[in-house]
Amino acid sequence: MQFHFHTSSEHTVNGNYFPAEVHFVHQSEDGNYAVIAAFYEEGEENELFKLYMKYFPTAEGEYTSDDKFDILSLLPENKSYYYYKGSLTTPPCSETVSWYILKNNLSASKEQLEEFAEILDNNFRPVQKLNGRKIEEYTE
Repeated sequence: MQFHFHTSSEHTVNGNYFPAEVHFVHQSEDGNYAVIAAFYEEGEENELFKLYMKYFPTAEGEYTSDDKFDILSLLPENKSYYYYKGSLTTPPCSETVSWYILKNNLSASKEQLEEFAEILDNNFRPVQKLNGRKIEEYTE
């Protein structure tokens, strides 16, 4: 359906947040969602950010592009992940999401992450309690 970003991350690993997180949102015909999430850490400049940062809305809104690119090129080579059944992180927070949180992080430069954080201004939902949910792990 779409992808979007959060700063800081909406998930943690061992209690640690990341500067940013991307969500690739998919929806099935029955209305359930699958979201692939990946964390960003400070490192090499991110090519996607380099190409599109100038288009990111600085006020509420969205940017739509007809550009085509291979979505797999935006993800880490190793696709190991954590999995759990949860909810949307924005209202209505429906409990209809299969979450796939990639274990291997993406990188962006310190400057890119800082600029991104200014634009998104802490648009993350705080981590919720597991409430009996099980987190599974898949290693590629």
